Amino acid sequence: MKAQSLEMMIQYIENLQVHMIAGNLTKVKPNWQKKPSLEPFNRLYFILEGEGRIKIDETVYTPLPGQLFIMPSGTRHSYSTISDDTYLKFWCHFTATIGEMDLFKAIHVPHFLDVQEKQKTAKQFNMLIDLYHSDQLSAPIKIKSILFDFISQFIEQSVLKTDFSSVHNINTVLKYIDQHLSEKIKVETLAELANLHPNYFMHYFKSILGLSPIAFINQKKMKQAQYLLQNTDQTIAEVAEQVGLDIYYFSKIFKRFTGFSPTKYRQMNREP
Repeated sequence: MKAQSLEMMIQYIENLQVHMIAGNLTKVKPNWQKKPSLEPFNRLYFILEGEGRIKIDETVYTPLPGQLFIMPSGTRHSYSTISDDTYLKFWCHFTATIGEMDLFKAIHVPHFLDVQEKQKTAKQFNMLIDLYHSDQLSAPIKIKSILFDFISQFIEQSVLKTDFSSVHNINTVLKYIDQHLSEKIKVETLAELANLHPNYFMHYFKSILGLSPIAFINQKKMKQAQYLLQNTDQTIAEVAEQVGLDIYYFSKIFKRFTGFSPTKYRQMNREP
């Protein structure tokens, strides 16, 4: 990946949202078959045994036991049996979005991985299915954690798609934000950099990054403040100045962002 594109994608992934739609462990029937179609969600298969056929766009696969397959949303895919030895597989349908953009439209991942820790992956799928049917308050968080782990395995083997440049004007905006965190950044200035009307720019920015421009800027400012509080001896007032905020507003946003006052945060992160 090019450095600029990689940096931008990392900022996108920070705002990744995932949602599980369905999942189970299934021994597919001899008539298991699906005609080519586009789906608004991603399919994830972990093959345990058997054989079959999957076609993603123009590529045909015969997944093997121990392989983790993904069929990204927006791809034309189909599947079918090829013998009486049908698949026993874990499966999960889920969405992965950044703002209004599907993750796998921004990056290209391999369609399958050869799983090294098969028992661990099977255990994760079992947990995923149990959690999906659970009424535990923490279940949605645990589900996201497992899905993030699966997605990360594919992302580690990913490359940016060439059409990622379609949002290149946002890159200019992100660079400007990084270079001017110590200032009060106006949405109008960012919109001008993107050559967009401010009202449309706010919708456009949120559709790509999943946050409004102000929320994104404050997130960046608070991360910079966390670093300064942990790694420098600057006073709270000096840290606030470094991120372009008056001390009262800074303390208010910082506590909302971290759950702690700047003073308490510094104390907690400097304890031996």
